Amino acid sequence: MLTLKNVSAGYGGGDVLHDVSFTIAAGDRLAVMGANGCGKSTMLRAIAGVLPHRGEVLLQSRSTTRMKRREIARHIAMLAQISGIYFSYSVFDTVMMGRYLHMQDRVFGAPTEEDRARVEACLEAVVLLDMQDREITQLSGGQLQRVFLA
Repeated sequence: MLTLKNVSAGYGGGDVLHDVSFTIAAGDRLAVMGANGCGKSTMLRAIAGVLPHRGEVLLQSRSTTRMKRREIARHIAMLAQISGIYFSYSVFDTVMMGRYLHMQDRVFGAPTEEDRARVEACLEAVVLLDMQDREITQLSGGQLQRVFLA
């Protein structure tokens, strides 16, 4: 469950997001719509903990300000609109990087069969399983976003 209580945030001393409150239960979905500059991305950055905010962001009834970054990252991720590519990895290897937090005891070890199965399931969910060996530099912008989502 994710709860926001009177969350405000902004840039350079000015708030873009003003006193937002809501609760999303496990399995619920929420669509956030609005004009450019109204605070949609600002709210997501505050939830993810990458932008300072006032008010409370609660994850499973715990304040994210009392949680370690690693713990928050196990539950919340943010996919930016624009992503730069600095190295060319395969689609499969790029998605496998998302398993890093779950591989903490074997950082330098090989992925397990469970890791591989989860990556394949994620690639199947975004309809990219057949492109798992392709280099990410060879993908369209939409395909790349789907890889990052996976």
